[in-house]
Amino acid sequence: MKKTGLVIFTLLILANAAMAQRAKFSGEWEQWWDREASKGIIVALKEKNGRVWGTASGAIPRVYEAEIKPARISGNTFTARIEDDWGNKATVKFTVRGRKLTWRVTNSDIKGSMTFPLKADLTRTKRPN
Repeated sequence: MKKTGLVIFTLLILANAAMAQRAKFSGEWEQWWDREASKGIIVALKEKNGRVWGTASGAIPRVYEAEIKPARISGNTFTARIEDDWGNKATVKFTVRGRKLTWRVTNSDIKGSMTFPLKADLTRTKRPN
């Protein structure tokens, strides 16, 4: 009986640890380089069933919007393709740690100057309802 209790206790601890490590991507994230000039990036993400997708808008907010294609979450990271209306495309690695979301372009086909950044460190501003 003691062995069964120990096994159940161990499984509960491991399940709790796995749940605690699961990142939460849903919500709105932003970084401003010059808030007075409205220069920054805003990322809005949604997640469901281990997948995440959304939009990124910026340079000067809402001037362009890039679609973040659905991607599978792995721990606190996901890698997704993004595309905007100007023909810019990239692969971005997103990593969440608490209230911070890092954005790192790993591969890109950027055609214009009004586009998403190659690197950003965003802060969570809104959680979904």
